[in-house]
Amino acid sequence: MNICLPTRDRNGLQSQIHDTFEGAPFLALLDAETLEVEFLSRQDSGQGSGLGERLVDAVFCHGMSQPTLTSLNSLGIEVFVTAADNLEETLQAILDGHVRRLERAWTCSGHNPGGECCGNR
Repeated sequence: MNICLPTRDRNGLQSQIHDTFEGAPFLALLDAETLEVEFLSRQDSGQGSGLGERLVDAVFCHGMSQPTLTSLNSLGIEVFVTAADNLEETLQAILDGHVRRLERAWTCSGHNPGGECCGNR
């Protein structure tokens, strides 16, 4: 399974999960079987999800906007919510079943350019 997680830093499995998908400076692409991690800089990725043509099965995050959720779902990418602080804890939460699918009702209508929630939850 190839998963994507928005991160604050590039510190391998100890990388900290960013509060929002849109505001994260990096996207960690994690192969859940091999534990190999590749980091994409959001600064270099332009607009959109930042995933380009990458093969991603699921995104795990703390939160995101409705437009981003809709866009990812339209690409066949499932989005899950996790309360984990880093990549390693997220993997453990997946194994323990402590993640749940992100529902549209739990998103906000958009984020400001800095990536913070619009406050319309």
